Amino acid sequence: MTTIRKRGGRYHVQIRKAGQPSLTKSFVKKSDAQTWAKSIESKIERGVFHATSEAEQTTLTSLNERYERDILPTKRSRQAVLSHLRQVQAGLGGISLARLHPADLASYRDQRLKQVGSQSVLHELRLVQRILNTATTEWGIYLPHGNPVSQVRMPKRPKGRERRISPEEETSLVEALAYNPVMRRLVTFAIETGMRRGELANMRWDHINWKAQTLQIPETKTDIPRTIPLSKTALEALSEIPRRLDGIVWGSRPGQHHSSLREGL
Repeated sequence: MTTIRKRGGRYHVQIRKAGQPSLTKSFVKKSDAQTWAKSIESKIERGVFHATSEAEQTTLTSLNERYERDILPTKRSRQAVLSHLRQVQAGLGGISLARLHPADLASYRDQRLKQVGSQSVLHELRLVQRILNTATTEWGIYLPHGNPVSQVRMPKRPKGRERRISPEEETSLVEALAYNPVMRRLVTFAIETGMRRGELANMRWDHINWKAQTLQIPETKTDIPRTIPLSKTALEALSEIPRRLDGIVWGSRPGQHHSSLREGL
C-alpha cells in the first residue's frame, strides 16, 4: 500500500508491503514523489529491491565498533588492526555507509599520505574494504553503491628492504653483546635467518628439525606457516644456547609441555 500526503509544503510518501520494512521519503514536487513510489513498487514486485535504511543509519564508526567487538578478537595482529581502526574512525567515522563514496576515500588517502607512508595507508584502506565486505556478507547490510574501496586507486607499495647488515656492523653488534652470551647467539641466529622479532620470540625447541636443518614457523604475520632452512652458523648459535637458564627449563617446565624462547630469557 502506497500513500502520498502533503505536509508543510512537501509530499511525504509511505510504502507498506508485506514482508518488507515500511519505507518513507519526502519530496518537494508531487511528480517526483509519484515517480519514486512507482520505482520502488516495481523493484519490490520484481524481487530486486534492497532496503538502504540500515546503511543510511549506520556510520563507519559504529560498523568499526561492531567489527572490533565481534571480529577483532579472532585476529592474531589485534593491536595493529586496532591502531588502523582508530585512524579510519578519525578521518571517516562520521559518514554513513550509504553516503560513503570513493571520493571520500580518495580524499582520506591523499591526506594520510602526507602524514604516513604508503604501506600504512594501504593497510587502512584494505581494512575498510574488509569491514564493508563483512557488513554485506555476514551482517546483511546492503550497500547501495557497492564497496566503494574497490573503486579507489590504492597507494603503491613501498619497495621492499634490500639493505643487509654489513660484516662490520655485525661484528660491532656481536661484540657489544659480549656481556650476554645467550643474547649474542640469538642475534647471530636472527641475522642468519632474517626472521621477524615475533617469530623469534615464539620459537620452541620442538620447531627445530636438527637432522633436516630446518625450522618450522607455525604462526606467521600472514597466517601461512613456513619452513626455513638453517645455515651452519644458525645451527651452531642454537646449539650453544642452554636449554636451562636461570632455573627455567625450555621445553620441559612443570605444568607446561613447551616454553618459548621469550620465556627462557
